[in-house]
Amino acid sequence: VHRRIAQAARGLGRLAEARHHFLEEYRQDPRNTDVLFELADAAAAAGDHETSVEKLKHILEIEPDHADARFALGKLWMNHGRPEKAIECFEAIRATDRNRPPMPELTMRQGLALFQLGRYPQALRCFEEVALQETNRFDVQLRVGDCLLALQNLPKAEACYRRALAVRARCPIAHYSLGVCLLKMGQHLAGLRHCRRSLRLMPDSVQVMRTVVLANLRLGRWT
Repeated sequence: VHRRIAQAARGLGRLAEARHHFLEEYRQDPRNTDVLFELADAAAAAGDHETSVEKLKHILEIEPDHADARFALGKLWMNHGRPEKAIECFEAIRATDRNRPPMPELTMRQGLALFQLGRYPQALRCFEEVALQETNRFDVQLRVGDCLLALQNLPKAEACYRRALAVRARCPIAHYSLGVCLLKMGQHLAGLRHCRRSLRLMPDSVQVMRTVVLANLRLGRWT
């Protein structure tokens, strides 16, 4: 009963009430992993990182192969700047069941964590795996391009960013990334054009503004 009331309250945005009823359900059955997961989710939504981690770890003590709890824990570590811990979670899910069907979102998260750690070849393999499974994902093309750019494979990075823009022509990040790639390739006018387009779409970005200024100076321009 408490769980149903809690779920309804959460659906209405009444998070404190939802948490109260989840706790009541938990007190009645402290080894109920479904309720623990709900408590972890509620804590994360309220910004209580420590409580959410604590509940997810409790689930894994009860049920070590609980993939949803481990995935949620990995995402929490990512959101709090601990990609090395996130990778441990994601790799553990893969190791638990090697016959598991492809999980593009797991592979994507693993790639993001590897990229944050500067492990670009491994990150690239993850993103390319997702690209094969979900061919029209705009964000995957961006991430593949970012890895290739970091690895100085500039022509292939350029092709990825152009594919991303073919899907979403007004994406400021794709324009900026393509602009940086073209600048590195010595195509200064084309690179500047894409960086300027990014700045028009994202005028508050200090990073993009700085790149535009430096590119103008390189071309002997002041504006």
